Amino acid sequence: MTKQTFDINKLRVASPCSVGWETMSGDERVRHCNSCQLNIYNITEMTENEVEDLIANREDRLCIRLYKRADGTVLTKDCPIGFRAYQKRTARFAGAALTAILGLFSVSFGQKDVKKNEDDSIIRIVRTINVNQPSSLGGIIKDQTGALIPKVEIKIYKDKKKKIKVKSNEDGVYNLPTLPAGTYFFEVKSVGFKTYKIPLIISANEQIKLDLMLKTEGSVTVGIYTEEPLIDTTSSSVTTILTQKMIDRLPH
Repeated sequence: MTKQTFDINKLRVASPCSVGWETMSGDERVRHCNSCQLNIYNITEMTENEVEDLIANREDRLCIRLYKRADGTVLTKDCPIGFRAYQKRTARFAGAALTAILGLFSVSFGQKDVKKNEDDSIIRIVRTINVNQPSSLGGIIKDQTGALIPKVEIKIYKDKKKKIKVKSNEDGVYNLPTLPAGTYFFEVKSVGFKTYKIPLIISANEQIKLDLMLKTEGSVTVGIYTEEPLIDTTSSSVTTILTQKMIDRLPH
């Protein structure tokens, strides 16, 4: 018999759990639910191989915390978005890549500020002044796993009619070496991630490094893992047969 290929994006849960992840005891990888007396495995903190082993070696009901992006792909520790670029990082990017990034605010000269937002995105802005250089804007963009995100679409608006477009390269780096002083809106957009619009004031001869850690756009579900198709409640033309195996795996 041919072994079925494991597809991480086909993971699903039988029914969502009403107990909040934040109320459970444990760490970011595994937490214990006192309500159902089961360990909950956070797929986001596991590699695809670890998830496959977890499912293959389960002995009873398996409860998982599943994060699916808007495009249906599952977020794992070795997230494929930007992962190849992440592996290609050189030493000159290491310090910045290991530093948490983003916050919707401006900072004064000489300061380094980091702010974590309610949606877990992070913004980091560093401002410096060099009278011998023109105003500029650049930085690094990565996701929650630390993977650098290539080809992120970035738009810089000076007003409603004027805008500058640029994309991050294969190492997640974007750069605008010459940018006139003024008030701007910095917009970041990438498939599978939330879109951000950041107000930004750039002074004359100011070099701004704006790094971003983007929050994926999707949904988080905690519940019992199931490998059978769920019941289709949207169509009367489809018949779903409930097997004893399916019933046994439903939450009690």
